[in-house]
Amino acid sequence: MMNSRTNGAGGKTHLEITANDQRGNILSAATVEKIENISPKIKRMILKVEDQRLTFKPGQWVDFYVPGMKECTGFSMVSTPKTMAENGILELAVKQSIHPITNWVHSDCGAGSQVNIRVGGDYFYSPVSDADLSRDILFLAGGVGVNPLYCMWQNLADLYSERIGLGASGNNPTLGSVHLMFSAPSVKELIFKDEILKTCEKLPQFSHKFFVTGNLEDDLKTADCEISNRRIQSEDIRSVLENVADKQNLLCFICGPSAMTNSIADLLKHQHIQPDNIRFEKWF
Repeated sequence: MMNSRTNGAGGKTHLEITANDQRGNILSAATVEKIENISPKIKRMILKVEDQRLTFKPGQWVDFYVPGMKECTGFSMVSTPKTMAENGILELAVKQSIHPITNWVHSDCGAGSQVNIRVGGDYFYSPVSDADLSRDILFLAGGVGVNPLYCMWQNLADLYSERIGLGASGNNPTLGSVHLMFSAPSVKELIFKDEILKTCEKLPQFSHKFFVTGNLEDDLKTADCEISNRRIQSEDIRSVLENVADKQNLLCFICGPSAMTNSIADLLKHQHIQPDNIRFEKWF
């Protein structure tokens, strides 16, 4: 779930599209602590959650309700379960659209605004063992589809940091590689770019490739890292897979517009990635 799923496929609402997805039992009130622009089209919203029993898995979304509005929509979390457990804080990144609730987020929402949320979704990755953490992971994101993948990325970074800390005490875990390929229309829409770069500097198992699809030579000249001015292509994926020792065990997570998701999934299959190891969340 990247942004609003209302009036998506076939004109169905978010609740209709996700009717068969798992959902938590807790509908919690939440207060907006801060809302800010992180790109020309995307706002980051920081929520203080009232019911501390609310939990989620990295990659899931929330049903998002605004008091007084009949509609409901869904937004993916971009913060981690650890932040929720320790501070009761949940973060969302919301792209501008004509959907009534999304429009409210961009035009009327402010610090102190009240909303209601409930966790849902079958698209997540929540490793629990050293065996899980030994698997290589490939994330492929398009635009604001990076949201659930960034949540998974951060959660893995937290877990890797913990395991490396244990290794310093004599336990030396084997950790898999984690690679992110992120494509957006412009450099400014590569949200979380700076945070992603910092993670890669801190943890050698983490790496990235950034892409922008617009004709943005001036933006690229001033960028603080390497960015390819094109879409993700088969050779880009192949170059990453060359460094994966066990492709049969590689997990791939895709999230973006449907056309991109389908295209990337086909590219992965042509590289002999097991279909069961290709997981995606489509943008409706």
